[in-house]
Amino acid sequence: LPSALRANNEVWVITGTGHHTDKASHQKSAVGGVLHSAVSDFLSAHAFTFYAGKDVNGQSGALLVVA
Repeated sequence: LPSALRANNEVWVITGTGHHTDKASHQKSAVGGVLHSAVSDFLSAHAFTFYAGKDVNGQSGALLVVA
């Protein structure tokens, strides 16, 4: 990620929203998606500046990380 940010000043990290996960399945689910939460936690813990991208339905399945 640091080298991508040096080269581009911003990077989109696509995580998905998790809204297609069947709540009755063995897969874990969370509001906003498990991967989205994990990546957000990682970026915060490593002091990256990032913003949630939202689609026309208000779903946030991507994070914009900025240099």
